[in-house]
This record gives sequence, C-alpha cells and structure tokens, in this order.
Amino acid sequence: MNHEEASEVANEFPSVISLVHSNHPLLVSHKNRLLQPFDDEIAPNGRRSCTLQDVSEILKFSKKAPDQILVHCEYGQSRSTAVALGILAARGYDLAYSYEILLQEHAPYRPFTPNILVLSLFDKTLKLKGELLRIGSSWCHY
Repeated sequence: MNHEEASEVANEFPSVISLVHSNHPLLVSHKNRLLQPFDDEIAPNGRRSCTLQDVSEILKFSKKAPDQILVHCEYGQSRSTAVALGILAARGYDLAYSYEILLQEHAPYRPFTPNILVLSLFDKTLKLKGELLRIGSSWCHY
C-alpha cells in the first residue's frame, strides 16, 4: 500500500511496517508498528537505500507479528511489494504463488515493480539462491 492508503486502514491490521517516515497520527499511534525507513535508491540528499540490517529488522519484527501485516511505502509499488514478498518467503510460502497473489491484490492503476535491491537482500538473507530475486523481478522481463 501507499502511505495515504495505509493511514486509512492501519487500525484494521494487527501489525504495520512503515518503510517511510510517517507523521500520520493513525500510523504513529499504531500499537505494533515497525518504522524502518529507506528509499528506493541512494539519493544525493543523504537518504539511503535498503541494507542487510533493514532486512534483518523487518524479518525479526515479522517473525513475532500476527499473520496479517500491513506493509507500506510512499507509493505502494516498489519497496512495499518487495518487502511483502520477502516476508512471505521467510514464512515458507511458495514464491511464485506469493508473487501472483500480491500482483492480483495490488491496485490495478499502480505499477507492480518490486525493488530489485530489496529482493536481492531478502534472497541473500534467506539463502534462496537467487529464486526470490528471479520470481520477484519477473516484471522486468517482457
């Protein structure tokens, strides 16, 4: 989900992972929220892209979280989709099936483009030998 959508439905989820800094009261006040902000890429203004430490923190949080986790970033198309795939992979779900389900549930008016760096870091951490990266980046191959 994107930031705006997440703020509207956060209270419907037992857990929230915010990949952007958010000052929206419904997100900030959520009782089980991980704030793990990073950007899609390294930016000149000092922002940073995802790291292995980010992936580790997300996996630690998601391991303790109930089944339904709301994952959001600014636009709901790249970071959040990659993190959602990574969490599903960590929970043992079939990767191709997970990709298809996330794609079907994704807003049809928004690109579904999981972040390649995030996918590769989850893949490395989970020791998936490139499989998560291959499945999650299938949108690149037309």
